[in-house]
This record gives sequence, C-alpha cells and structure tokens, in this order.
Amino acid sequence: MLFMALCFAPAKALAQKDVIQTSVVKDGYVMTDGKMMALTSGKLTPMKKNVVMENGTKISKKGSVKVKGSKRVKMKNGNCVDYTGTIENCNVNSQYFTCTEHKGMRAEKDGKCPKCGKELVKKN
Repeated sequence: MLFMALCFAPAKALAQKDVIQTSVVKDGYVMTDGKMMALTSGKLTPMKKNVVMENGTKISKKGSVKVKGSKRVKMKNGNCVDYTGTIENCNVNSQYFTCTEHKGMRAEKDGKCPKCGKELVKKN
C-alpha cells in the first residue's frame, strides 16, 4: 500500500504544477516545440516514424492521434499520450539542454553529452 502511494504521489504533484518532469512521467509520446517526441525512460527523442500501439492507437510523427473507435485528434504543444491512448495536457517545459553534435540528445539540466563529452547548450 505504501509502495502504491509513493508511485502515484509524483503524478498528483504533476497535475498541480502543470509541468512535466520527464523523470516521473510514464512513457508515451509528447508534442513539444511543434514536434512529436517519444518519451522513454525519462528521455525525449524525436519520432522517426508513425506508430501503431498494441491497443490500435495510431500516432503520427506529424502530431495526430487516432484512438481506435474515436475521431482523430491533432496534438497541441504540451499534449502527451501514454501507451493506453489517453491524451492529456502535460504542458511540457520547453527549456532543455542539447548537444551541438547530437541534436536528438535532450537533458533537463546542463552538463556534458554522454556520447561525445561536449558541453550541452540551453534551448528554449
């Protein structure tokens, strides 16, 4: 019971802040800065191709989501969809850090690129 309370506590805090913390949000897809991004294990990477999830939900790399049995929805900046097909307003914080050599690499704070060791630069 205590374990479940700890697992769901960050999600409740997230709804109150309206800011996504990629380290606590479940995996899925996010529209940020006009681009669809895959969120996996707390890391955002650009979608390279369209996706059809196990439940039949179709996600376009251009930003539309079609849940089986319902109308197609155009994602807006800050929207996210989890692997169940639930679309929510995550209000993704558009400030992040990236590598000048590895554009797909994103981090929440400054530091060095794990691939090449260069200093990360801030993006808005």
